Formats: sequence, structure tokens, C-alpha cells
Amino acid sequence: MPGGKCFFNPRWLEEKEYKDWIQRDCDKYKAFCKCCKARVDISVMGESALVSHAKGKKHTNNLKASAPVVPIANFFSVTSSQSSQSASVTATPGPAMPTSSRTLSSFCTKTAVLKSEVMWTMNAVNSHYSFKSCENNSKLFQAMFPDSQVAKGYQCGEGKTRYLSTFGLAPYFHSLLKKRVKEESGYVLLFDETLNKHIKMKQLDIFVRCWNGQQVQTEYYASKFLGHAYATTLIDSLEPAMVELGYRKYSLKTP
Repeated sequence: MPGGKCFFNPRWLEEKEYKDWIQRDCDKYKAFCKCCKARVDISVMGESALVSHAKGKKHTNNLKASAPVVPIANFFSVTSSQSSQSASVTATPGPAMPTSSRTLSSFCTKTAVLKSEVMWTMNAVNSHYSFKSCENNSKLFQAMFPDSQVAKGYQCGEGKTRYLSTFGLAPYFHSLLKKRVKEESGYVLLFDETLNKHIKMKQLDIFVRCWNGQQVQTEYYASKFLGHAYATTLIDSLEPAMVELGYRKYSLKTP
């Protein structure tokens, strides 16, 4: 990742999630989608950008449209008649359609796989694991549990763990916290301002303290990046969070 940017990884050309549609682009910070005839910028999000593109409605439809069509002749066989030289076409059973029980079993397996991936992502976040440490989990779990269909379908590596935690779990738990705080009769808004050494900017972290059952809990709510932190800058940064939590905007203005 030179210069802080992600670049094309050749192993994507062999992975089953991408090999049917991905192609190397002339720009190493981009990937080319053969189905959509479009370039995907991976310089910031890396593999997560590919996952996001693959889930798009347009890409899904294009991928289905580009799937190879099985010739109808494949469903029949040609046999020779002993009484004449002409060939006769005899219908033979085609591939068996999946029964309802198989369809249900497949659905349950996919649900179980997704559940296991979400549970692992939550464990990784709670345990402060790096996303890089999740890179080879799928191969590890398949080796540990060779008889498990869930382990065979598990594909939550570095990129997917990052994507699930950032775009799946984080917004969900943030919405739950917002709903709980808005239902309380009162809460305390806390903030901490410090220098972020990586980006050389001041970072404002916002926390909420309120009742949760019979105990008081302090929860992280949001972060803002500041330039010069004047008093008005703090108000402008805190105001959106307070309004989201039900505080009336006009009451923040000084006379």
C-alpha cells in the first residue's frame, strides 16, 4: 500500500468471488469489471470496494445476463436405430431440479454462514483484533471443521470483516443507541478533543452517558475532525449529534 493507497491484488483473479468478472486495469489503483464495463476505484477501500460493487443491483443483473447459456441439445441424446440408418432423437432426463427440501437446506446453510460471519466480526471488534488477523480464517475454519457445511461456506476474511463492521454492524448499533437515548428523559453528552497523530488533525470524540436498565453506561457516539478548535467550532461540531438525539436546534443558539 504505497503512499497509503490500496492497489490491485493478482490473487483476486483466482478467487471464486471475483474471477468471473474482475480484470486487471491499466491503473493499478483500479480494477475493471467485465460485466459492467466499468472501472472500480480500490485506492481507498481496497477489497471492500470490490465487495460493495459486487452487491450492486446493476452488477448482479449484468452478471446473470453474462452467464453461459446451456444449449438445449445438451438435454437430449442421439441414438441409432437398428432398423434404419436415420438417427432418432430420444429425450433424456435433464439435470434434476432442486427439491423444496434442498432449497430450504441451502437457504438455512447460507443463513447459518452469514450468522457465523457476523458473530466473528463482532468478536474481532470486541477483542480489538486487526482486520489483517482475519485474512486466512476461512481456510483455518475449513481445516478445523472439515465436516461442517457452515465452515465450507465461510468467507469472512480481512476485507469482508472490515466491510461488515463498518457498513453493517456499526450503523445498526448506532441506530439502536440513538433510539435508546431518545427514549430517555435525560442524558449527558461528553466530548474529548485531542490530536490525531496519523492525520495531523484534532479529533473530537463524542460520547453519551445515560441509564441502561439499572446501571449508567457511557457509549461512544461519533467523531469529528477539526481544524482550529474555537468555541464556535465545538458548537458547530456538537450540534448535529445533539439534534439527532432530540435536542431542539434553536435552543443551542446564544442570545
